[in-house]
Amino acid sequence: MSNNIAVNREGVTLKLNKDIYLKKAVLLACEAFGEGCWVNLSIQDGAYRVVLTPKQRGLNLEKLGYEFFNYVLGIMQNV
Repeated sequence: MSNNIAVNREGVTLKLNKDIYLKKAVLLACEAFGEGCWVNLSIQDGAYRVVLTPKQRGLNLEKLGYEFFNYVLGIMQNV
């Protein structure tokens, strides 16, 4: 999964395969993470591309990315 997470100085970029992840789950996760991050969602090469830029400094960006993936999976279990 590490090739689906890219960390840079400003934030973390995630790639979620459209064939695996439900659109509704990705949208709900983006909404939930929008409280603490600026969220940019696009579609690129058959995947949802989510860029999370934290509104506060000092967060572990890789951990933030994995938390987003886990949040999406949690939503998918309940949909």
